[in-house]
Amino acid sequence: MKTLNNHSLIYDTDCPLCIGYTNVFTKYNLLDEKGKKPFSKLTEEEKEIIDMHKASNEIALINTKTKEVIYGVESLLTIIGNSFPIISKIGNLKPINYILQKCYKFISYNRKVIITVKQTKHSCTPDFSIKYRWTYIIFCSLISSLILNQYSNLLTSFITESSFIREFIMCSGQILFQGIVLYSLVKKGYLNYLGNMITISFFGSLALIPILIINHFFQISELHNIVYFGFVVCLMILEHRRRVSFLTLPIYLTFTWILYRVLWIPILLIH
Repeated sequence: MKTLNNHSLIYDTDCPLCIGYTNVFTKYNLLDEKGKKPFSKLTEEEKEIIDMHKASNEIALINTKTKEVIYGVESLLTIIGNSFPIISKIGNLKPINYILQKCYKFISYNRKVIITVKQTKHSCTPDFSIKYRWTYIIFCSLISSLILNQYSNLLTSFITESSFIREFIMCSGQILFQGIVLYSLVKKGYLNYLGNMITISFFGSLALIPILIINHFFQISELHNIVYFGFVVCLMILEHRRRVSFLTLPIYLTFTWILYRVLWIPILLIH
């Protein structure tokens, strides 16, 4: 790898996603060991040359010699393009760059609900975007519904015939149900909560993929498929409780989240 020297990437230490790809850059020598710096440890001089608001939404890359600062997709293409110029050329093509910009914002504006950690006083918190939050919620609902529909086909002896429409109604109904509960009783932070809640459903659905793959090659009993599904649900409940705690929201949201699922059981089970 060709190391990009004399540059410093400013990353959010409260964002595991940011930490992850920043560490990849230094591990594989795309940046040198001094080529990254936590947002929380910026000097006053650095704060003067950085657009702090923009840096909260798009990761900043400082040229330590010229003091020039670039952000977001441009930062990443500069780092990767230094070792792989073809990637930079492709990424800077207008239609490709447009898509990359949208994808970057989609992740950046939702990064605090994708992986939730306790915030510090120096947290690098992105702007709240209703458009990108609802896009994220709808995206996760669609993917979760697709996966759950496939998994339901492994449980045909226990539940009624599944369809994507049914799974999507269940998923979107959960959003409506919990949204009404939260908005009625707490009246704040409902979109942050819904973003976290749909992330739990999304990750839970992804956890079912290994069993779907195994069942494609080997025949596994429906009982084992149900046990695994129950195990995933238990992990989802624990994660829901953890996230509710971080959001300083009432614990009863975990119980209403479970209640909604329980209400569907009579509809799902074969009589």
